[in-house]
Amino acid sequence: MHKILLIKQGSTKKDRSLRKWGLSFLIDDDIIFDTFGSREDLIAEIKSLSIDLNKIRHVVISHDHWDHIEGLSYILERNKDLTVYLPFKTNEDLINKIISSGVNLELVNQSIKIKDGIFVSKQMVNALDKNTVFEHCLVIDTTEGLVVITGCAHPGIDYMVKEVKNDFKKRIRLLIGGFHLKNEPEDKIRAVIDRLIVLGVKEVAPIHCTGEVATGLFKEYFKDRFIDLINSRQVTV
Repeated sequence: MHKILLIKQGSTKKDRSLRKWGLSFLIDDDIIFDTFGSREDLIAEIKSLSIDLNKIRHVVISHDHWDHIEGLSYILERNKDLTVYLPFKTNEDLINKIISSGVNLELVNQSIKIKDGIFVSKQMVNALDKNTVFEHCLVIDTTEGLVVITGCAHPGIDYMVKEVKNDFKKRIRLLIGGFHLKNEPEDKIRAVIDRLIVLGVKEVAPIHCTGEVATGLFKEYFKDRFIDLINSRQVTV
């Protein structure tokens, strides 16, 4: 069993205007996925949740946008015995900062195992997107299927799910994270949801950049298979 704890997330226009935007997860007690968009807010939540940073061995950064990396420096200041995982094509400034901190760095091109049952996916990019963003996700392999955790899903949430499913040859039990649908029209959102259903996604827990309209539609489609992670904060898989 693996515990997924939502440390911090921001999903509203007000959150974004105040730079309280982004997300961060703790998986088990030794993996952090993304580090939110405000260092101060992440620090406050880590202290409030009594997270022991000395236990962290892996920090997975989904992509190099500010709202996923601002709290990283705090973690690196307090723990040198860990590895940071970045997409292979990542901003050089971020790469250099991590190297200079003295921790291990892994630039990920193809999917890799980081501990029993937990993987970082291959680097993905959607060539049809003019605003090219290289991104990867965290994949947890459970007896009931894969749990996929995304940061923003810039390459396309349906595209990323399809690629993970093809690589791991298993169905998707649960899809968690930012789905990057906040500015999309309803017809496009419905088409994305339809494709996710065809791909076999069983449960969803959308947050962050998914958007209010899209979140409502996911509730409509998935009903009791929709997980309100913003309020529950934690799920065990």
